[in-house]
Amino acid sequence: MHHSLFISLIGLLLSGIARAQPIQYPFSQMEAIGCKIKKSASGTLVDCSFVQLDQDDYLLFKQFEHLVQLDLSNTATTDENLTTMGVLSKVSWLNLSNTQVDRLNISNYPKLTKLQINNMLNPIDLSYLFKQLSSLTLEILELEQNDIHEIDLRGIQAKYISLYNNPLDGNVNVSNLTVTEGLNLIQNKRVSWNISGLERLKKLYLSYNQHLAEITLNGLPNLEYLDIAYNPNLTRVLTNQCVDDMVVYHQYSDELTEIVSLIKSYQFGYSTEVPRLL
Repeated sequence: MHHSLFISLIGLLLSGIARAQPIQYPFSQMEAIGCKIKKSASGTLVDCSFVQLDQDDYLLFKQFEHLVQLDLSNTATTDENLTTMGVLSKVSWLNLSNTQVDRLNISNYPKLTKLQINNMLNPIDLSYLFKQLSSLTLEILELEQNDIHEIDLRGIQAKYISLYNNPLDGNVNVSNLTVTEGLNLIQNKRVSWNISGLERLKKLYLSYNQHLAEITLNGLPNLEYLDIAYNPNLTRVLTNQCVDDMVVYHQYSDELTEIVSLIKSYQFGYSTEVPRLL
C-alpha cells in the first residue's frame, strides 16, 4: 500500500512539473520554412509573406497562443488553410493581401483591429465580410486594388478605410459609415461623388480620379484635409460645415474653378503623397 501511494505521489509530482513547463512554440520549424518571427511585449509577430506554405505548415499556427500580428500576404493561402489554423484569439493585425482567400471568417480573430485584404487573387465576398465587420471597431481596413465596382459600407466602423485603386463606377453607399481619421478613395472611375453624413471624418483623399467632374461634401463638420489633386476634369467642389482653415490639396486639378462652401478660410497646397498608415 505504501509502495502504491509513493508511486501515486511521484506521478502527481511529475504531472505538476509537466504542467509548469512553458509552452514550446514551433519557432525553429516556422523559421525553417522561411517565416520571420519576432517576440514583443504585446505578443508574437509572424511574417510569412512570399513563403511557400504546405497544408501541414498551417497546423503550426495553432501553437501560437500569443500571436498578435500575422502576415500571410503573397502566399497561396486559401479559406481551407485559415480553417486549419483555427481560432487565433489574440491576433489584432492580419494581412491576407494577394492570397486566394475569398470568404474570410472574422470570428476566428475576435481581437482584430487592422485588416489588409488588397489585390486578392479571388473576388472577396464583401457582403459576408461586412456583415461580420459590423460587430467590430477597426483601426484600419484596406480593400485596395480589388476590382470593386460597387460597395455598401453601411454600419462599418473604422479609423481609416482605403479603397485605393478600385473602379468604383457603380453604387457606392457610405451612409451610416463611421470613419474618423481618413477615407481613401484615390484612383477610381467615378464621374461625381456625393459624400455626406461622415460627421467625424477628418481627412478625405480623392486624387487621381481621371473622370471626376464634381464633388459634393455635406455634413462633414470635422473635415480638415481634402486631397483633390490630379483630377484633370474636376470643375466644382461643394462643401459645408467644414472646419476653419481646412487644407485643400489641388495640384494639377487645372479645371477647378469653383469651391462653393461655408468655409471661412482654406489653404491651397500641394501633395503627391498617397496615405499609408501601415
